Amino acid sequence: NIDYPKDKLKIYMGDDGNRASIRGLCEQYGINYIIRDNNEHAKAGNINNVLTKASGEFVLLLDADMIPKANIISAMLYYFEDKATGFVQSPQVFYNMDPFQYNLGMGSNIPNEQDFFMRTMQEKRAHFNAVLHVGTNALFRRAAIDRIGGIPTGSITEDMATGMLIQNEGYKSFFVKETLALGLTSENFQDLMKQRDRWCRGNTQVMKKYNPLMMKNLTFAQKLIYLDGFVYWMFGLQKMVYIVSPLLFLLFRVIIFTANGWDLLLIFLPHFISTSLYFKSISGKERNTVWSHIYDTAMAPKLALSFAGEFLLNRQLKFNVTPKGTLKDKDEFNFSLASVHIFLFAASVLAMAVNMNILFRWSAGNFLSGIIINMVWCVYNMAAIFISIFLSLEKKRLRKTERIPTSLSFKSLITSCANHENCGHCGTVTDFSEKGMLITLKEYCPNFDFTINKSVELSIESVGTVSGQIARYAKDGSKYEVGVSFNGDDYNLISKANKFRFNMSNSYIKNPVIQSENQSIHNILLKVINNARVRKNKSKRL
Repeated sequence: NIDYPKDKLKIYMGDDGNRASIRGLCEQYGINYIIRDNNEHAKAGNINNVLTKASGEFVLLLDADMIPKANIISAMLYYFEDKATGFVQSPQVFYNMDPFQYNLGMGSNIPNEQDFFMRTMQEKRAHFNAVLHVGTNALFRRAAIDRIGGIPTGSITEDMATGMLIQNEGYKSFFVKETLALGLTSENFQDLMKQRDRWCRGNTQVMKKYNPLMMKNLTFAQKLIYLDGFVYWMFGLQKMVYIVSPLLFLLFRVIIFTANGWDLLLIFLPHFISTSLYFKSISGKERNTVWSHIYDTAMAPKLALSFAGEFLLNRQLKFNVTPKGTLKDKDEFNFSLASVHIFLFAASVLAMAVNMNILFRWSAGNFLSGIIINMVWCVYNMAAIFISIFLSLEKKRLRKTERIPTSLSFKSLITSCANHENCGHCGTVTDFSEKGMLITLKEYCPNFDFTINKSVELSIESVGTVSGQIARYAKDGSKYEVGVSFNGDDYNLISKANKFRFNMSNSYIKNPVIQSENQSIHNILLKVINNARVRKNKSKRL
């Protein structure tokens, strides 16, 4: 469905899984199917192997789960009129919810956790020709890839190294802040943590192997930005210090640093206010200090170990693809994943109880100001720790494919309906996926027999005629809802559905912001608790 001259567009599928079903699909649609004798160097090796068979002047890289929009090439290709352009990157955008949106019940009221970097930070980096290649959704000049000897190996984050080395060769990089492809983000918290563990270790590997500070052709600004990207992955260690420090004082009177309360405020408040204002000026409503606190607290225990292990021990880590499309028939709590946060929360409760008792007895003595400051600090941490525990409560997922909300009108239920030729618009398509759709009737249709497994055809605006079977039928108030499942793996229908679904102006394509009701830690806590209570009541009824 990509809008580009077909005689100039060559599509290659590099399948390290060597699957007969994928080979057959590629043969059906005239796509070049490529395998190799071994899976050496994982994704980087796979791409390099494909490049030995391809000869195009420009290369568009797409991960397997990314669905490109029709204009993906035309939106980026004109940047290459400048002969110095090496690659153009567009953001990774996701049409399903990440664990923070899904498990915490926030939905589309907050952005995907990756949006801040993928859209906002990349746009800022582009001003200094320091765009980070993120492994997909990027158009390259083939000569630039050849110049660096192909996609670099020796790291589990080959994408970061690819962009940096191309920039070091004097090529320009650009960022297009436009949704040109949509894919699937990590669906449960454990998979998200495995992904971030890989990113943390991979970025550390790249810094140790290539060291941008020593690259002669990078500008000072480029070196500083790549150094900042490396330092970022130390946040796990930093956050654990900020979580553990007040606990050490409140429980064991271990003094982290010596200062009275007034001196501490004189140092801390200007720092906190200035950094918060600076952060707000960059992020707007796409990220705030509260959500950064939650994100960092949730990932800190694991990523503190990841960074320390890779930076100090240089432990080898196998490249693993992040699982997508997982199904769960019930809610599950991952205790092992939440165990550190549960321990930290229990320790925080104990610390608060012990020191509240000391304050009530007026026996704090010289530790009074220290106790008060550390208790405030502890409460701030406790809120994020408590929320992080709920991330390990994985909600059930019964649908294999994501349903995209729509409001399309359909003309008629055609099969076995004698009046379909004269029927006006009788309802709307409420949501649409690769496997089926939900349609809502304005009123009961006396001309159609609603029977489970009955074949049905719908003439839908902007899509055309779609065939399927009735999977369910129910009355919802004054409206009638009909679930329709598509027949088998009809790839022509999937192609038609996706061409429509991912080229429409829908909410998941827009750059989302944090809604006002989800900007304070108090409101977030209440919403998480209420969401958990609702889920518990539903489970009891079932």
